[in-house]
Amino acid sequence: MPDIFLSRNAMSLTAKFLPPGPKGDLFFGHFADYSRSPLEFLTRCAREYGDVVHLKMPCAKIFLLNNPRDIEQILTATNAGFINHGGMRMPLSRRLFGRGILISEGDEWRRQKRLTFPQFNHSRIADYAATMIEETETMLSAWRHGETRNLYRDMIDLNLQVMSKTLFGTDLSPYLAETAAAFDTLKDGFLVKNWRQSFGMMLPLPVKSRFKTAVEKIGNITDEIIRQRRAKNTDTNDLLSVLMAAQDLEGNPISDRQLRDEVKTFLFTGHQATGAALAWTFYLLAKFPETEKRLQSEIAEVLGDESFNVSDLKRLNYASAVLKETLRLYPPGWAVGRESVEDCEVGGYFAPAGSQFVMSQWVVHRDSRFWKAAEDFCPERWTDEAENKLPKYAYFPHSGGARFCMGGAFAEMMSIIVMTLVVQKFHLRLANNRKVEPLPSFGLIPKDGIEITLAAR
Repeated sequence: MPDIFLSRNAMSLTAKFLPPGPKGDLFFGHFADYSRSPLEFLTRCAREYGDVVHLKMPCAKIFLLNNPRDIEQILTATNAGFINHGGMRMPLSRRLFGRGILISEGDEWRRQKRLTFPQFNHSRIADYAATMIEETETMLSAWRHGETRNLYRDMIDLNLQVMSKTLFGTDLSPYLAETAAAFDTLKDGFLVKNWRQSFGMMLPLPVKSRFKTAVEKIGNITDEIIRQRRAKNTDTNDLLSVLMAAQDLEGNPISDRQLRDEVKTFLFTGHQATGAALAWTFYLLAKFPETEKRLQSEIAEVLGDESFNVSDLKRLNYASAVLKETLRLYPPGWAVGRESVEDCEVGGYFAPAGSQFVMSQWVVHRDSRFWKAAEDFCPERWTDEAENKLPKYAYFPHSGGARFCMGGAFAEMMSIIVMTLVVQKFHLRLANNRKVEPLPSFGLIPKDGIEITLAAR
């Protein structure tokens, strides 16, 4: 990988200074078009202007990157050369995540990653399977033939409960409704069209009270999680135990505020990713009954009359293909961003320090240069070796580089477990013909949920 950080003199010999891009408003650039429909706008820009697109936003120079080669260059570059994108420094992000791992930088971020990453390696998350199975079966015991359910809400609640038990060793069930309601409020603040509301948190405006109240609710629930663990006075070697025993860069125990910020960060980001991925999976299975039928056949062949066991995961090949195809079409993170701290060259263009780079999974995962029938739901493509000869970053649902989503393997294992147990017991059908619209908030979520009618097998 060539060094992308070069002197201005070296770059001036080869680099062009301004990529192509759409004409924007003199003062607000492309903010109106982008905020009105981010997914459509970014897709149109990529298709019309190519691999590197220049976008103008108030007080920001933005480069949209659409070539896997350039995306890899940015995401895998040294962490000293890039920091998180500017959205992570918005007032709402700072209030919600504080100094949590999502928005920390430098030595502090590296220390946090060293602490938390071992909780998400493959051998560790295999230990979580029993809880995932148990909680899913508890959920299914309340489902009834013929009823219609909002599976997005069910999957959010299920994921919050699994996370609280596996990562924090606590039971969140008494607080699920309150937690979900607070998260619903906060997701509105991460909509691009509402970014201006985020700045309202610094002013005495109504939006400040609404978001502040939601953040305080999450903080109170987080305090309860920590209180329950301390009352047990046991070390179960889960994520919360590791954080409670951690030390800061000076060797002191981390503060209660830092502990709180870390728990809030994992709760918010984790519940969104897995909950949304499962909801989109069931939406697609309900929409394509032939896929559901093939999946059910595989489940019957692998499990028979036996209970689900974690060892069955490696034999559920088609279930894995269904999940991968869901993450391709509806990636939980619809875009990822970085900000350069030095002048650099990307895709043949000069980018000054402070440039914002946007790389959209939604756009690249649907690019016909890399995918046959790119807009179609086709799990079979993942069992075709020829189809899988892709550039590395043509598919990056969990981001990449040093800041990849460490919970990706956790989310995928849980998704396959839940998918298997649900399809084993129920046929899924869309409750109506209403088109489900993806809402690009902090994650890619189904606007107004996903209503599914259940038919017992």
